[in-house]
Amino acid sequence: MSALGTEDVYMKHVKMAECLTELKIDVNNFQSICVSSNKIKEEVESKLLQKLSVDQMPYIDVRPWV
Repeated sequence: MSALGTEDVYMKHVKMAECLTELKIDVNNFQSICVSSNKIKEEVESKLLQKLSVDQMPYIDVRPWV
């Protein structure tokens, strides 16, 4: 899923499915979070550390094109 501009139909559906829910999803269910800058990464990490231990945190990936 890291391929930018991929035409793979399956990958497009997976990405869309990640966005569609009316349910509250617990942060423990996230494998990774994509953010657009290091500043936002630091903010997200700070908020997550208020609720989770370091070993429970999802991977935070900086992707400027997000």
